[in-house]
Amino acid sequence: MGRLVGLDYFFSQEALTEEKADASEIRRARGLASDDDGDGGGAKDLQRIIARRMQRQFDGRILRRTAGSLNWLKKPLITLPPYEETAVVVKPTPREMEIISELADRVKER
Repeated sequence: MGRLVGLDYFFSQEALTEEKADASEIRRARGLASDDDGDGGGAKDLQRIIARRMQRQFDGRILRRTAGSLNWLKKPLITLPPYEETAVVVKPTPREMEIISELADRVKER
């Protein structure tokens, strides 16, 4: 994302070095995980730390808007029509039915 919006940091040698080191640390954490550990040896926690570090590079550069965002006059930025849900019946193709049947058979065997 940082490269897409043109942030200089994400084109730097420092960013490339950190990215390689991060990937290596994540692989190492996953490798240290035991089967009964369940959390990938702390890999998920490590990924969160890395993501937060990268998010700091975006501070003050990216604005987040939602459907409920207001302008300076406290009026909606965009007016959307009310949410509407429509149920539609779709007939699966023969190939899709084969896949569904195979998956159902596997579930029945378990």
